[in-house]
Amino acid sequence: MIKKSSIQNTSKKPYNNVVRLCAAGSGKTYGICQDSLSLVTSSAQRKRILMITFTNNGVATINKYIAIQNQGLPSNKVVVCTWFQFLLTEFIRPYQFFILGINKARSFDFENHYPKYKTVRGKRVNMAASGNKDRYLSGHYYVMSNHASELAVHLNEKSGGLPIKVRNIEDGVFLIKTTDVHIYYNHYLPTVLKYDKNTQTEGWHSYNFGVCKGMTFDRVLVFPNGPLKKFLQGKKLRAPEKYYVGVTRPRHSLAIVVDSFPNNPLFQQINLTIGAESIEVMRFIGSEKA
Repeated sequence: MIKKSSIQNTSKKPYNNVVRLCAAGSGKTYGICQDSLSLVTSSAQRKRILMITFTNNGVATINKYIAIQNQGLPSNKVVVCTWFQFLLTEFIRPYQFFILGINKARSFDFENHYPKYKTVRGKRVNMAASGNKDRYLSGHYYVMSNHASELAVHLNEKSGGLPIKVRNIEDGVFLIKTTDVHIYYNHYLPTVLKYDKNTQTEGWHSYNFGVCKGMTFDRVLVFPNGPLKKFLQGKKLRAPEKYYVGVTRPRHSLAIVVDSFPNNPLFQQINLTIGAESIEVMRFIGSEKA
C-alpha cells in the first residue's frame, strides 16, 4: 500500500515523499532496494541514493538485497548506514568545530545520557543549555546518543546549512589557484592538510599528513610542498607512500593549492560555481586509457 506523505510542508518546494505501509514479511525491504537500484541505473546524472535504517542488522539486510538484485555485487551508488552513523559522518564530525571544537567527537555514548544533570521532580534533567557543548558530550568526548539529533540540527544551523549545501558540488580531485583558495575555503570549510610544519597554509589551522592518519574528512584542502608541486607538473614523486596518508583522507573531494595551473593532461580546466562566484579550477580526469 503506497500513500503520499501528509507531513506539513513549510518550504517553497513540494514534497515528493512516499510512505509504504505493509505487513511484516511482505517484501518492503526488497522493494525499496529495487526502487533505489532503479533510480541510480536509469538516471543519466551522477545520482546516488542514501538508505538509512536504525540497526546494524538492517544495514546487513539491505546490503544483502542490493547485492542479490545487482548481479551479486554491492552498488557504489547506494549508500547504506544506520541513523547514528549518518548523524556522525554527515553532520557531527565534519562540522563539530562550530560547537565542540576541532576533532573532539569520537563516537556515541549510549549509556551515560545525563553527565551534568540535576533531579527535578524525580527526573534527571540535563542542565547544560542547548547549543553548549557540555549538553552533548560525556566523558572522553563521546556524544550522548539521546542528544545526537539535536546536536546535528544545531550544527546545520551554525554552519549555514553546509551539511546540505556541500552535496551540490561535484566530487573529485581539483587544483585551485592560490588567488582563489579563500573563496573555496570560506564556502566549504574543508580540513586543511600539509606535508609538514614547514609548509605554509595561509594562516589556516592545519594538520600534518602524519598526524591525520586514520582520520576521515568530507573535503580536504592540501597545501603542497616542493616535491608534490613538481609531481603535479609531471615529475616523478619520490617516496609516494609519505603522501598517501594525506591525499586519501577525504570522502568526497580533494583540492590542492597551486600558484598556477600545470600543463598536465590528467587534469581538465573547468569553471566551478561556488555560491555567487565562479572560479577556474582543474579537475582530475585521469588518463585516456582509464
